[in-house]
Amino acid sequence: MPEVDSMIKHIIFDLGNVLVQIHPERTVAALAGECGKPLATLQSLFLSQLHDDLMEGKITPRQFHERFIAEYGCRIPYRRFIAHWESLIGDFKPGIAKTVLQLAPRFILSVCSNTDPLHWKLVCRNGAFLHQFHHYFLSYELQCLKPNPMLFTRMLHSLGAKGGECIFIDDTAENIRAAETLGIHGIHASDTPAIVQGLQRLGVGVEISGLAQS
Repeated sequence: MPEVDSMIKHIIFDLGNVLVQIHPERTVAALAGECGKPLATLQSLFLSQLHDDLMEGKITPRQFHERFIAEYGCRIPYRRFIAHWESLIGDFKPGIAKTVLQLAPRFILSVCSNTDPLHWKLVCRNGAFLHQFHHYFLSYELQCLKPNPMLFTRMLHSLGAKGGECIFIDDTAENIRAAETLGIHGIHASDTPAIVQGLQRLGVGVEISGLAQS
């Protein structure tokens, strides 16, 4: 692959499993325990229309809680429900903060994530290095989910960028393929070494030093 670093102006990161570790199994186990339901009953929660509606901004967190209670026949006070919901968010990926700090002086950095206001607020509270990013393309604000190409089209328009000027990093191959249809350079990765290697393949000079600390 030819080096394209001279063309690249924007590097865009997914959030979950790219910048931050996520643990949906913790949330599912906690909610199943609260509801007295088998784990299998709630396994599909993160692939449900209910979850999509929250991430697309069609419902508020309060409405999400109310619909969860109605659909799963489970009464959990709102604050305890939110605590379990937020348990999905883990630590930032080892080394990712230092990688971002290397890139920030040279590129315009963005986050592009299917997320909800609860998880996003928690991540921002815990990750000061997110201030290095210039733009945040969040599904609940855009009311559109990856891999819908419309999200990437709107992102490029907002950035005033061409696809070939952008690198998009995501842990889901379907999202990468959708971005690449618009000429965006994709890196399919879910850990910092793979991200760095992908950037290096595209001619972006970045080191993997300090991986043990984020």
